[in-house]
Amino acid sequence: MWVKRVGSLGLQQAVFAESGANKVHTAFATNDSWTMMFGTTYLIGSMPAQTSTTTWLNLFWRSQGTGPPTDPKFHSGALNNIGPNAWTALVSATSLNAAAAHYIGGIPGEAFFADYHLANVIFADGQLLLPTDFGQDVAGTWTPKPYVGSYGTNGFHLYFSDAGMRGRDFSGNNNPWTPVNF
Repeated sequence: MWVKRVGSLGLQQAVFAESGANKVHTAFATNDSWTMMFGTTYLIGSMPAQTSTTTWLNLFWRSQGTGPPTDPKFHSGALNNIGPNAWTALVSATSLNAAAAHYIGGIPGEAFFADYHLANVIFADGQLLLPTDFGQDVAGTWTPKPYVGSYGTNGFHLYFSDAGMRGRDFSGNNNPWTPVNF
């Protein structure tokens, strides 16, 4: 997904969440770093604060098997790995790739919501993809590129370009989202 923060720095802001018993979610923390939680455990080590309100960030993570998402990366002009071994290798089932409720910009029962712009949100179910499947370096700037591939059964692709249905899924899977408080 591509994210551009627009304000409210220093506040926790949800990015993506799933609703399973071992809830996994990503968020910008109060120190403005991008973090991930698995249940009630923070999975990320240190990451530089993301305080720019003019730069688009490409947030990327993937999950393999039954463990939590791994390989977190963010792009801001260049690829940045978020600390070696920073994400704890917890092995427990999640609902991340399941036909369960997922949330963007908010987490049910939590009081921290998005204050940023989103573009080109892609969820590819059942695949181990690379950041280069979604972006590329163009003259020293990390830029989006069209995703060419399968989305899997539970996957989706949100452009937010359909004014009549902001949560329209363009993946061909017909997994639409319900926009709330836009």
